[in-house]
Amino acid sequence: MIQSLLNHKGTKVTLFSLLFLSVTLIANTDTEDIKDIKETILTYNQTIIKSAKKKDFIKVFKNMDFLKAVATEKISKKNYFWIAAWQENNLYMNASLDKIEFKKIVVNKNSAQAYTNEKWSYRYLNYLPNGKTKEAYPLTKIFYQVKYSLLKDNNRWKISGIDILSQKEKK
Repeated sequence: MIQSLLNHKGTKVTLFSLLFLSVTLIANTDTEDIKDIKETILTYNQTIIKSAKKKDFIKVFKNMDFLKAVATEKISKKNYFWIAAWQENNLYMNASLDKIEFKKIVVNKNSAQAYTNEKWSYRYLNYLPNGKTKEAYPLTKIFYQVKYSLLKDNNRWKISGIDILSQKEKK
C-alpha cells in the first residue's frame, strides 16, 4: 500500500511537503518556547534584583507571590523568605546581573532545563535612621554556572528549580 502511494505521481511531493511542514511547526514551537524560557529567566532575575533592594519589600509582598508570573509557589516563597531574612537584619542587596549567557536549553513538552553562565556584582547596604545607606558588605563579583528547571503552567514557563553548578567569587 505505502509502496503504491510512493510510486504515484505527486505523492512524494505531498509526503515531503507534510514532513517539511511538521518539522517547521516543531522548530517554530521550540523557538517560541526557547524565547519564552529566556524571558522567564531574565524576568526572574530582574525581579529578585529589584525586590532585594526595596526598603518596604516585606510590607509590599506579604502574600509571598511576588514571583508568581515566572516561578512556582515553592520558588517564590523560598526567595521571599531569603530576602525577608536579610532585610529583617537591615541588609539590602544592591545587585546587578552583568552578563548572562544561555549555554543550552532542552525542552521536553511541558518541562525544560536551561543552563546559563552568569556574572553578577552585588553588595549589601544598611539603611540608616536618616534614610541614607551605608555599605555593610563590599562589592563582590561572582561567576555562576546555573541550571534552571522550568514547568509550563497554563501556557507560561515557570521556574521550578535552580541549581548552582559552580560558583567563583572575586572581591
